[in-house]
Amino acid sequence: MRQILKKLPKLDWLSKSDWSNCSVKIARKAPLKHLQLSLEGPLTKQVFIPTLDPSSEIFPAPNKVDFGPVTAVVASLDLATVITDLARTSSYCKFIAKDDGLVIATPKSEECETEDAYFFTTGRSSALLEYECKKSVKAGYSLDYLKDVIVAMAKATASITLQFNDDHPVKITAKFNNETAQADLYLAPRIEAD
Repeated sequence: MRQILKKLPKLDWLSKSDWSNCSVKIARKAPLKHLQLSLEGPLTKQVFIPTLDPSSEIFPAPNKVDFGPVTAVVASLDLATVITDLARTSSYCKFIAKDDGLVIATPKSEECETEDAYFFTTGRSSALLEYECKKSVKAGYSLDYLKDVIVAMAKATASITLQFNDDHPVKITAKFNNETAQADLYLAPRIEAD
């Protein structure tokens, strides 16, 4: 919500229109798992915000999470380019690990039938420096946070290591100063009910 409200003042049509009688409506419709924010005045702006249902599942502490099934070392500038490009059209992406390589894609939605996908294929992609996949894995992550982390790391290191598991946090590792320093960051997954 904070991110959407920060973006509203940047819209040119807000300052050029008479918004003295505008209203804000917030609604959540049961079958959809979205919060609808409507700014109504001379024009109507609608924003749909994905929501999560509370879960009673207790997740283990990060040091006890198994990040092991998939480990991918990716060229940092290529990864930053992919994440930045996907963030232009979606709020989250899926990491899909298969035996032959890693796929980073935005999922299909009700509004859009297309799916943006980038393939890092073993043996064919120079951006995939190392790859180990013990089993097929699929996990989704917020592009807002992922973009901030990956772009910042890409400025300081040549490669980034991603370790992830089905619906578990991703461990993002960057080594600096000739591998004498290391930064490990964890990003919670986006989990959706089937």
